[in-house]
Parts: sequence; C-alpha cells; structure tokens
Amino acid sequence: MHRFVWLVAIALVVMACGGSQPGPTGTPGAQVTDPPGATAAITAQPNTGDNKSKAQALIPQGSSAPINEVTIGNSYTVQVTSTMTLDQLAAFWTTAIPAAGMTETGRFNSAGSLIIAFTNPEGGVTASTTDNGVLISISVGTSS
Repeated sequence: MHRFVWLVAIALVVMACGGSQPGPTGTPGAQVTDPPGATAAITAQPNTGDNKSKAQALIPQGSSAPINEVTIGNSYTVQVTSTMTLDQLAAFWTTAIPAAGMTETGRFNSAGSLIIAFTNPEGGVTASTTDNGVLISISVGTSS
C-alpha cells in the first residue's frame, strides 16, 4: 500500500509539473464503485515485464506523445493527453490492465476524473478532463 501511495504522489508531482491544467475537484456524495467484473475471479500472472513497458501498454491508442516521463528506482510514470472520453478510457483500461498482466483493485470516478488502482506491479492511472481533452498519468512501480 505504501508503494501505491508513493506512486500516486509521484503522479501528482508529474501532473503539477505538466502545466496549468486545472486539477480535479471533488463532488460531495461521490461514490466509489467496484471495477466492472469485480465479482469474477481474476488471477494475475506474475509480472514478467519491466515497469516502463507495463505503463506504456496502458497508453490508449491515439494519445499524444509523452508530455512527461519520470523513472525513480523501479517506478515509472508517464503523462499523455487523449481526445477519448472518460467512458471510452474506462472501457479501454477494463481490458488493457488485465491484458498487461495486472489486476485492477479499485476504481473511482467523480467530477470529470477517473482513478484506477492496480497490482502486479502496484500502480495506478489518473485521468482528468481539461479544456483540451483528457490528461492521463500512468504510474507503475515495485519497491526494491
């Protein structure tokens, strides 16, 4: 869990350095929802790829070139933009996360933002709507 918090902190730093895009705002009464298919038993395979490859497998097709990339130890974070909607991105990651050998552990969608947590290795995706599309930050890492 500490690794995930660290990855989210790195993602937030990367997003803060990315420009003046407005950040997500909370909505009172927002609900945390289970990922689609959460009741189905999904057994993730051992992480056999490097973290950069795992993160890049979660970049939706048609996204911008990386705006920012950060590697710290065994953790990698990349930031891109997309013209897809949050619903389209949510559907993409529902398939892409297990296809990359990772297991989704939580999903939060509120006020123009989507956050997805996963394990094997630990990491997460944040996507926030901006005036120019959706800003996406993907972090994947393992502790040493």
